[in-house]
Amino acid sequence: MEPRPHVPVIDKYGIRAVTAHTGNPLAHSFSLARYAGVLLGMSGMPVTFSPGTVDQWPKNLSSHLMYGRWWGFPVPDIERTDLLVIMGANPAESQGSLLAAPDVMALIKRIRRRGKVVVIDPVRTRTAAQADERLPITPGTDAAFLLAITHTLFDEDLVSLGALAPHVKVSRRCGGWPPTGHRNGCRPRLSRRLTRPGEELVLVSRRHLRSNNSWLHNVPALMKGRDRCTLLMHPDDAHRCGVAHGDIVTARSQVGEIQVPVEVTDAIKRGAVSMPHGWGHGKPGTRMAVANGAPGANTNVLSPPTFLDEPSGNGALNGIPVTVSAL
Repeated sequence: MEPRPHVPVIDKYGIRAVTAHTGNPLAHSFSLARYAGVLLGMSGMPVTFSPGTVDQWPKNLSSHLMYGRWWGFPVPDIERTDLLVIMGANPAESQGSLLAAPDVMALIKRIRRRGKVVVIDPVRTRTAAQADERLPITPGTDAAFLLAITHTLFDEDLVSLGALAPHVKVSRRCGGWPPTGHRNGCRPRLSRRLTRPGEELVLVSRRHLRSNNSWLHNVPALMKGRDRCTLLMHPDDAHRCGVAHGDIVTARSQVGEIQVPVEVTDAIKRGAVSMPHGWGHGKPGTRMAVANGAPGANTNVLSPPTFLDEPSGNGALNGIPVTVSAL
């Protein structure tokens, strides 16, 4: 029997001194997904942890507020969809995630034959490259973009609410603004929060099919080829920062810095930079020899602890203001 080093802790301090951390793969097992929570709940541990609080927790909250169910996620019926708008997702790399559809990109190609696919993303991802249209949104402006869509739907009379009309007040929240851009008597706090110093860039994450977050970094066959842990940067931004393709640069936020090779490309919007998440191996005590051979850099180092999605409390790991300089 393997040693159980946690037992002395329980004997001395009780079960409340112990916690558990479950990973994403748990969701891919029918049995674990349904019974792990029950088991942990019966254990007496006061709190347990999962990737959810840096992953899908805002989705849980929005589903609860809109539908009354934390796990009542709406899933598009892509086999019967004629207009598919993909905002920030990259099913060509993620395999569709919650869509749970076999060969999701083949289904998306069928939509293009009968309709249209639009991708909204600051990065020209593999999904965006196969879409009919890409809108390179500025990172951090998603809410303003969605409010603008909602305003247009009502302003151009494109919505027929019918019996729901007395209950829907959203049009009042996203229209009727005066030319000044803010209501009389209101300070333009939002404008100040959206404005950042001219030298700052905005960091967004990305994923790669052969990484699947960090799960596959210790598989030799999947770690072959060129370095995938690179910082994507638009040529204009690279010129302004004095860096060239292949340089090792320092990406710095208000709380930390990392060194990473830069990849200069027009596949990313000016003003934004992108790095894959799930890297930063090679720490003392880790036992993944293959992953440690190509550790990469951990973008979480750049995320301030107070940088949160305010409605849900989720850690915000995208849209981080950074500066980039030559090493």
